[in-house]
Amino acid sequence: MSEIELRNVCKEYKKGYPIIHEMSLTLKEGGFSVLLGPSGCGKSTLLRIIAGLDRETGGDVLIGGKSMKNVLPQDREIAMVFQNYALYPSMTARENMEFGLKNMKIPKNEREIRISRISKMLGLEGHMKSKPHQLSGGQCQRVALARAIVKEPKAFLMDEPLSNLDAKLRAQIRRELIELHNKLGTTFVYVTHDQVEAMSMGSEVIVLEGGKARQQASPDEVYANPADLFVAKFIGAPPMNIVDVSALSKFGVAPKAEFIGFRPEKAMIMDFSATCPDGCVFLAGSVAARENLGDHSLISINTKAGMIIAKRFGERAFSEEKAMVAVKREDLKWFDEEGKSIRT
Repeated sequence: MSEIELRNVCKEYKKGYPIIHEMSLTLKEGGFSVLLGPSGCGKSTLLRIIAGLDRETGGDVLIGGKSMKNVLPQDREIAMVFQNYALYPSMTARENMEFGLKNMKIPKNEREIRISRISKMLGLEGHMKSKPHQLSGGQCQRVALARAIVKEPKAFLMDEPLSNLDAKLRAQIRRELIELHNKLGTTFVYVTHDQVEAMSMGSEVIVLEGGKARQQASPDEVYANPADLFVAKFIGAPPMNIVDVSALSKFGVAPKAEFIGFRPEKAMIMDFSATCPDGCVFLAGSVAARENLGDHSLISINTKAGMIIAKRFGERAFSEEKAMVAVKREDLKWFDEEGKSIRT
């Protein structure tokens, strides 16, 4: 088993200033779990606690149902891939891959089999004699991955492994990681602040903020039904539009609702003089900005409820100076005064 369970885990570097607040999570065996959040939310700290590189102040970490309380990092049967690759500069790609296997006392014949298989899987056969300074960033990242894979761990922990790559290479390695997870079927725990990585790669996303888990769900669920205002505003590019209920009070609201949210692609934009469709709520305003982004446009509308962003697909940007924003009632999300989602 490679399920990872956190039971009331907390972490303080300074007494009274917790980095992680009594967090309880279960990361599924064989899943691709992504820890997503802004800088300083505790996601890398949490990963280091799972790896045993940092000691939790309280609570417990279980891997495969076994407590890690007194288990050293090297004995946890996990492999970690770092942001900066952490390759030994004096060693070749092959030597970097083999180093951990030697420490594990894997017989030479078995080492040869594993290295040959994994180097072929990651397209590294022609670079095995090269040292890190002779390799590109993408090749170094593949060597770092290969070094982790050859150990055949119970789980892979990855701390923003793509952040040092350019956009094109990041997209390529992202696809390769998805394929790799499908081939290996091993538990992946991946840290990132990039929601594109999180939403495209993860089988589940855990949104963190201030050392707390705001929501744990599939990417589709996190996007469509955010658990609170933080998730609603953090997920999406552009993020969800949030409106005070007083701006739409005459349409009737969910009990205890203080805020209403809707995604930019759910906002229908039309000429100011047009009649809004039945069953919609609407806001009138003036066009503040237009952005043409190829396959879609973003229109910013200044309304009495604040700035609203609408996304239009496959059309030219709206050319009028005044506009009406209409949203179907079923596309509205409701939040209470504490910012928590209200299911209707």
